[in-house]
Amino acid sequence: MKKHPQDAALRHLLRESWTVETPPSPNFRAQVWARIEALRREPQTWPAWLRFHLLGVGMAAVASVALAVIGAGSVAHNQIEHDRDQLVEQYVVSINPHARVGVALASYTP
Repeated sequence: MKKHPQDAALRHLLRESWTVETPPSPNFRAQVWARIEALRREPQTWPAWLRFHLLGVGMAAVASVALAVIGAGSVAHNQIEHDRDQLVEQYVVSINPHARVGVALASYTP
């Protein structure tokens, strides 16, 4: 990149004449310590995070167990119905080997 001959003069002029003065914030120290304390409250380890978020983790665990119980109950109910239908079919065939069991089971409602 090629430097312009007036760059040095411009740089010198800007250093001498361009100053920005901002008033110091009266709460600067308090704001810094508030940020530091906020970071201290943030858990740094996995067990500390669990203790900090105990309610949320507990609710998620309860919801997971409830969903597992509902799902297992649904699967068990379907298996029981399937087993019952097979037992009825085997019983009917044992009494009358020529019976049409599929039609009889479709119309049967306990």
